Amino acid sequence: MAAFTHRTVMSDEIVSALLSGPCEPRWLVDATAGGGGHGEALLRAAPSASLLAVDRDPRALDAVRSRLSPWAGRVRLVPGRFGDLLLHLEREAFGERDPDGAWCVDGMVLDAGVSSPQLDEPERGFSFQRPGPLDMRMGEDGETLGEYLESVDEGELARILREYGEVKSSRRLARAILDEMAAGALQDTGDLARVCERILRRPGPPPRIHPATLPFQALRIAVNDELGELERFLHVAPGALRPGGRLAIISFHSLEDRLVKRAFRSLSRPAPIPRGLPVREVDRPVYFDEVGKLLRPSEHECELNPRARSARLRVLERRSRNGEVAHA
Repeated sequence: MAAFTHRTVMSDEIVSALLSGPCEPRWLVDATAGGGGHGEALLRAAPSASLLAVDRDPRALDAVRSRLSPWAGRVRLVPGRFGDLLLHLEREAFGERDPDGAWCVDGMVLDAGVSSPQLDEPERGFSFQRPGPLDMRMGEDGETLGEYLESVDEGELARILREYGEVKSSRRLARAILDEMAAGALQDTGDLARVCERILRRPGPPPRIHPATLPFQALRIAVNDELGELERFLHVAPGALRPGGRLAIISFHSLEDRLVKRAFRSLSRPAPIPRGLPVREVDRPVYFDEVGKLLRPSEHECELNPRARSARLRVLERRSRNGEVAHA
């Protein structure tokens, strides 16, 4: 198995987003540590900061451990899912406690994309270009793609293909996949790709993207519960920021970005408190601001790393409970 080498996306933009806020960054979280690129950039730019690096992929954490070894005294590595953020903060006693006793941090980055080694190594089961096992798991826990296909029914699989991959012939493809699975003819990702091509390939010149691209995306999202994981993170992460702290999220497709956009918009527009209504300080709403506009990678970065082209970065900042901008 090749070394875990992942090219970091929008590193400069992440550093700028998290370190240019109103408070000094002392406690930072990389919720999807990957190959350690964002973590390294943040540690270099913020000499007094500590970093909590989380990833569900053991091989990714091994790569992070090696890459961030010069800052070992400032780094804590945590195996796990980013949706369990509050559990990780509590177990590691990482950050500073707020008045309610919860652990809070100054900045967080979440890169929701799939790492290059996961896509490129056929033994991980993500690729349709070279045969690999029916796996697709980002970590070592949970059911594999093969186990998922053995238990899912046709209607649910069609929904997954339609909603997560925008596959137009989702019902026909779902039926074909399950028929091949039942017949024992679906042994690896190469077999699955051929089923996708047989059902989705249209007459005429070769399509711009392989017919298996979107079905594989949909199945990967389902196997790893990617959207559910993101929703769980969005539910807890903003509240784990200290006043003045920032949350930066990079998404790679419209399903992810839609969740982030809606969550940030909702948080930045809390329901107003009726004038004259007595409210205890602890019961006041927490205020947030969206920082700047949606950011995309530069053309130069996209030339160096074509996979960065679909990246979208949104940033959220927490204010104090009275709605004022926080200061260190």
